[in-house]
Amino acid sequence: MGFVANPIQRASVSDCSPFECFDKESSSEKVIKLVLEVLAVIPFLVRMFKATCTFISSHYIIGDLSSLKKINAGPSNYITGPIEAKKVVFETEGGQHIHGMHYTGGHNGKTILICSGSHQSQVSFNQELFCDFRNQGYNILAFDYEGFGESEGSASETGIYRSTEAAYQYLMRNHVSKENLICWGYSLGSSAAVYLGKKYGTNIVLDRGFSKISLVAYARAPNGLKSLAKFIFEQGVGFDNESELSKCKGKVRVVSAMDDTDMPKIHHFDRLKDKFKHLPNFRFIEVPGSHDHIYVGQTFWYEKEEFRNQLDL
Repeated sequence: MGFVANPIQRASVSDCSPFECFDKESSSEKVIKLVLEVLAVIPFLVRMFKATCTFISSHYIIGDLSSLKKINAGPSNYITGPIEAKKVVFETEGGQHIHGMHYTGGHNGKTILICSGSHQSQVSFNQELFCDFRNQGYNILAFDYEGFGESEGSASETGIYRSTEAAYQYLMRNHVSKENLICWGYSLGSSAAVYLGKKYGTNIVLDRGFSKISLVAYARAPNGLKSLAKFIFEQGVGFDNESELSKCKGKVRVVSAMDDTDMPKIHHFDRLKDKFKHLPNFRFIEVPGSHDHIYVGQTFWYEKEEFRNQLDL
């Protein structure tokens, strides 16, 4: 019996010459190969894009810290009454040495852990703030994040959280109970406070902090670039207090200065208040002042009994 070709095969072959069919097959293979190569490089491009966003946003947030390395820590000259102050050094989980200042001898048995803002070391942070806390009887631990001030390492978001964790563990080793600890996060430090509040249930204060750092970028960017700035920050860094605050089980106090143009109320204080005001562990407090100026005349608003009663910490 002779060979009988498949009708479908015969029709296919009759449509083109052998060379034309070979060219078509090669073109298909080339297209498939090109698609596979593009798919292979997409993860790399995504990583590069996110790394670029991280670099831009982190540099903008943290800034040039070289000048902070020249600052030497020391107790404030404004603090009155008996005070014990000593330089302390403790390690992060990654072995970086974190430098800080521990003020002890307070009479009310409570400790405030200061988490400072961006472009700051624990020494350049408002010293009068330390004075008023100490004069109210609090012990204080102020420290430099990784890459800030005298601390080792490079400044980064994860470095801020590692450093804050190390400061917390230092206090625990020195017999400070969680119940007697207040984590006071100013500006960028509000995310460090939220980190501890979420992980350990500590009482926290968000002092002129933000809801999302991307909204800070949005507000500060020039018209026409606001949405791009917000997108870059969303891709580049976390610093998203709004998404994490619901996990904080201790007392949460959100403080806003009435004339704070760096953290516009509509994007931060009002936004957080609308979302969390129904939770019993939250309080929202407005005080006079701006993002950098915290005094009414010559009086720091923490000295006012009304404000301390509102905090209830």
